Amino acid sequence: MIEAPDHFQNLQIPESHLAACKAYGMATAGNAAGNTEQPLNLTGANTVVPTDVHGAMYPPSGASTRKRNLFGRAFST
Repeated sequence: MIEAPDHFQNLQIPESHLAACKAYGMATAGNAAGNTEQPLNLTGANTVVPTDVHGAMYPPSGASTRKRNLFGRAFST
């Protein structure tokens, strides 16, 4: 939630950021659902966190299932 939207009215988003969103297929205008006509209409917005997306923490194929710390080192037992 943005508590002071008037502070962001003149915000200039770098073209590289917009290009990354476009390449990902993400809307760059509107509310959470990309709705620019009715900003209070959130139809189509993501409401469930996907469980199959692990980002940078995704283990490589065939990786050990042993728990690791933030530095990638296996916990000692």
